[in-house]
Amino acid sequence: MATFIPNLRPFAAQAVPPQAFVDTPNFIYSNWLKQSGGINAPIGKLSGQSVGIVGGGAAGCVAAFELQKCGAKVTLFDAETAEEAADKRPPGGRLYSSRYRDSNGVATVDIAEMGAMRFPPSEEALFYYLDAFGIQTTANFPDPGKQPTWVYYKGQGQMWTNPSVPPNGFERVWNGWIALVNNGITVPNGTAFWSSVSFNNTLQVSPTNGTALAQVTNAWQRYINEFGNDSFYTGLAKIFGPQHKWQVPAGAVWSAEDFTRFGTLGIGSGGFGPLYGIGFNYIYRLLTNALETDQRFVPGGISQLCEHFLGRFASAGGVYHPNTRVAHVKVAEQQPNTVTLTLANGTKQTFNRVIVAATTRAMEMDLSLSDAQPQLPPNLQTTYPNVGEAINRIHVTSSTKLFLRTKKFWTNTRFPRNILSDTKLPQLYTLDYGDPQSGVVLVTYTWEDDSTKTQALDPVELLNALKAEIRTITAGTPFFDYADQLVPFSGNLAQDMRCVVWQSTKDYYGAFTLAQPGQDPYIDTVYRDFGKAGSTADNLVYIAGDCTSWTGGWADGALQSGLNCAAGVIRSLGGTFTVSNNNPITAVAPPRYNYYP
Repeated sequence: MATFIPNLRPFAAQAVPPQAFVDTPNFIYSNWLKQSGGINAPIGKLSGQSVGIVGGGAAGCVAAFELQKCGAKVTLFDAETAEEAADKRPPGGRLYSSRYRDSNGVATVDIAEMGAMRFPPSEEALFYYLDAFGIQTTANFPDPGKQPTWVYYKGQGQMWTNPSVPPNGFERVWNGWIALVNNGITVPNGTAFWSSVSFNNTLQVSPTNGTALAQVTNAWQRYINEFGNDSFYTGLAKIFGPQHKWQVPAGAVWSAEDFTRFGTLGIGSGGFGPLYGIGFNYIYRLLTNALETDQRFVPGGISQLCEHFLGRFASAGGVYHPNTRVAHVKVAEQQPNTVTLTLANGTKQTFNRVIVAATTRAMEMDLSLSDAQPQLPPNLQTTYPNVGEAINRIHVTSSTKLFLRTKKFWTNTRFPRNILSDTKLPQLYTLDYGDPQSGVVLVTYTWEDDSTKTQALDPVELLNALKAEIRTITAGTPFFDYADQLVPFSGNLAQDMRCVVWQSTKDYYGAFTLAQPGQDPYIDTVYRDFGKAGSTADNLVYIAGDCTSWTGGWADGALQSGLNCAAGVIRSLGGTFTVSNNNPITAVAPPRYNYYP
């Protein structure tokens, strides 16, 4: 799980109250948690029923933590690969902070965030838990332009040092993008499409203001109707291209070269080309939710979140089984109202309810959760056919990260903190965790095709290829020797390099969901599946994880889905809610939008 775009608004938003998200405009999760009594209070009450949870990422951990407080007997199973065990990795799935160690095995302050690494305050559920657990965040992530950034495009380089001014040549896409963010789409003689700023402001009050709620709902339904089957590219073409459908934001039509610039380097802060095939609304909703604004950095590592969840879970009597792989999930025929988990070693455990918190691809490939079961009555099928189809079809992106711990060479100001280019080195960041001598270089962070095209290289080959590229794009500059700085701090490459290719990593099969055009109905199906709880359609198995959410690689998507499933389990087991009239069952489960206009 990884935030895949940097700050896309070249300005800082003022501190604002938590906002709802556009897909749940009547509900703020952190408010519900606070109204339930805070971090030590239960969100509901159960009577000792057993709950099994498969997956120890953010979704599984938050569900386990909250349900154990409610009085359930929770058992959490988490698989672990040999590579993860060798890395002494903490729990957390794709909240994976790989801690660098010295030659004696002692942990240092330096971290490689293999998954999620940037966190906007609009992730209100995440920040509720970060604040409650005392996990520090800072604003010092070296976003492009915020720190000196070498921007290299079509053989020409320039230094970018002012995030409020675009790099040379990017003025048209910059001005157009900012106008879209601020002003939306003007429709001559008609109603404008809302800007993301309008969504942000109204979503702050929509949970308690019926007029604002109706305004948000109508405004977003309009985007669904217009762009629901558009890719990000075709949506941008409707807005900015020569055959634009409405008045062009900022007034300047984008040329083919502008679309190339935006695809390779965005507004100078990271390219969108690999995402051009993703659904327009799936990308644009990130702006409506302010997920690309004021992103924060967790200097102690985001894995702390799941460590806190599991520490409190175990203290409350919860059972945690690390390095324990679940092979099969089945609604029990011989024991009505139960679900059986078969472990990889062949043993079986039976629970009153089960939450599967994994990627949709792991649900399909490892757990066979979406296999068709037409021979069984609906109440004995692990997932209903529409849910199984959604699990199988939802697009999960590819992503690669390669980190190297080095000397903190960028204290010499002739070296830029970041490099962005249109070559095989799309993005490079230098990261400072506080050691006066060492730091961490994120040598590359790619997704989709840019990740897939390097997958055949092993990490050493990839590092060498990227260093050769750096020599080319820095030749003739005052920092011509940039690549020579990329040597392991300890002298041991195996000790100081970290690389993850999420699509080829066991138990994950990909990084995070990015729905393709027309796939919003699939997301809606898996996101609201927990709403079956307590009905005749309740088959006792609930699915969670960021891949079942609307927010892709952002941590809040996983937390929201885990909280949804926890609420589903409470309802299904006949429990009560601390807040009876405003919880995910009452506010989130009912559908709000029509994805088949």
